[in-house]
Amino acid sequence: MKKFFILFLVLALALCSCALGEAAESDEFDQLPDVVYQELRKTFKPTVPYSEELNEKEEALDARLTEMKRKADSLYDENADYGIVPRGDEAILSSDLYQFCAALPKGGELHSHGNCAMPFDRYLSVIREDAMICLAEGDTYGYLYARNNPDMPEGCLPLSQVLDEGRLSEDELYEMFVISEADRESGFWKKLSRSGKMPKGLTTDSSLTERIYEEQYRSCIDNGILLLEIRSVLKTDDEANRAQLAPVLNAYYKVKKDFPDFTVRIIACSGKNEKYTVEEALETFRSAIRLSETLKDESDPENPKDFIIALDLVNEEDKSKPLSDYASIFLSHEITESGLKFVFHCGESLRMDNESVIDALLLSASRIGHGVNLYRYPELMEIYRNADVAVELCPISNHRLGYVYDLRLHPGLLLMRSGIPTVLCSDDGLFMTQRPQVDEFFAAILSWNLNLGDIKALCRNSIKYACLSQEETDRLMQAWESQWDAFVESF
Repeated sequence: MKKFFILFLVLALALCSCALGEAAESDEFDQLPDVVYQELRKTFKPTVPYSEELNEKEEALDARLTEMKRKADSLYDENADYGIVPRGDEAILSSDLYQFCAALPKGGELHSHGNCAMPFDRYLSVIREDAMICLAEGDTYGYLYARNNPDMPEGCLPLSQVLDEGRLSEDELYEMFVISEADRESGFWKKLSRSGKMPKGLTTDSSLTERIYEEQYRSCIDNGILLLEIRSVLKTDDEANRAQLAPVLNAYYKVKKDFPDFTVRIIACSGKNEKYTVEEALETFRSAIRLSETLKDESDPENPKDFIIALDLVNEEDKSKPLSDYASIFLSHEITESGLKFVFHCGESLRMDNESVIDALLLSASRIGHGVNLYRYPELMEIYRNADVAVELCPISNHRLGYVYDLRLHPGLLLMRSGIPTVLCSDDGLFMTQRPQVDEFFAAILSWNLNLGDIKALCRNSIKYACLSQEETDRLMQAWESQWDAFVESF
């Protein structure tokens, strides 16, 4: 490659020399050098194998998008929070680019945990009248509990009362939930762990849990999402898992009546940190496989579909067992023959010795989550591209958790430009930003200077690389294409 590059420069200089000589003889010396300069400059622009071709109307919208990005760019100072939308920043929220991202038909949300695919404000609107909040000083300060939770500690009051009396403001509660730069010193993952524990006391109320999931689904629909794949950490007990997933499925049936195209699927997960053994992971996956055989999406009773579709391992990667420790599980006959796909969290790391992106490929992953350090393996990137393994990009999460200091330097753009199939996801969106899905697209479009062809490819890939049957993929793709055409026509 280096020899080729040097040869290219030599030939380019030779061409320039010839052109200059001809120009001198033809008295066009004032015009030709600039022409040659401009032509040579084009050869150094990055190739765009990822973008989709645009029709005439899409090209017109793309031209407008350029101006939207320019105006949005002017709203930021030169700082590391470039592309992040501060809570309540009306200048950004009312900008044309943000409104574009809000209206965009995004396709699928393929990397979201539990009920985290919804904005904090909508989450609060559901739990406000039914939750209790702990105001006793200590480790559980700010934790939320259902009124029927037998483990509720002393010092809990109705959340609505606490907010109405001004003992705690909505903004203060938001700051407890959502990670910010202020959490750097104490540790981003420590804050995420606490944020994840804060609402767990609500799960004893299955009716409230069902309403939370229903609001999440309606929020996704409002934000242009047709498909939601939820990562759910399961147990080793079938009945406990069935009870855990019942509110998720019941809420889905309610929303499905109003929005027939909307689809929800479950990615069954086990933990991989020190609290979980490899043997527990195997038993969890065995339970998920048994459940997958009976727990179906029966919104169309004559044609039931799989509800549990894939397996994964979660927890902070650099403080957990490596993916290679689980190789025997994912190579075993009972797991590979289950029909469930593998969509591993991996590469969410800054460590030079983290090689989980290698293991994920060897274990036949259909997709990987994050893949932040995949750029360190150029040969592997080529294999990912040729094997058509998609990467779930979660740029805001990667920024919030300290893996990428500045989103303009996020490796997601490199993966896209290398032809690796990628999708945009919100991860633990409830704890990361004020409006999951919308904010991810805003950050990526602005920070990576994406064009409409890039955006269209990201959206299409979010359905193409979902863990669905071909029939379901075709149906959702058709629905998304109709939404896309209407969006281009009307925006």
